[in-house]
Amino acid sequence: MKRIGNIYEKIEEKENCKQAILKASKGKKRRKDVRKVTENLEYYTEVLFDILINKKYKPNPYKEKKIYDGANQKERVIYKPQFFPDQCVHWALMLQLKPILKHGMYEYCCASVEGRGILYRCKICKENSC
Repeated sequence: MKRIGNIYEKIEEKENCKQAILKASKGKKRRKDVRKVTENLEYYTEVLFDILINKKYKPNPYKEKKIYDGANQKERVIYKPQFFPDQCVHWALMLQLKPILKHGMYEYCCASVEGRGILYRCKICKENSC
């Protein structure tokens, strides 16, 4: 695999920080903490940019939450990172790393890859079995 450099410079760009906040807020806009950040988007973009450029990011402790999953209502414990800055930093990283990782993946790798779900896999199986 070819080495790719200068990724961190792309991660810490202001536009990437802004997109990371918007992507992280998708489906969560009713939450108070998310609304606070999205209503002051420019300010929090600057804060996230400052955290990344000065390498001041320290992960906060995760919040523990119990959920009851499935038909049997099995109890599970999940751990959630805080929305800002944790989830936003995760998104800032993934916006730049995802294309690199996806490019290096095997063509038939379908699990947990955006755009390569069950239908993609079924289509490949039908094409190859004919």
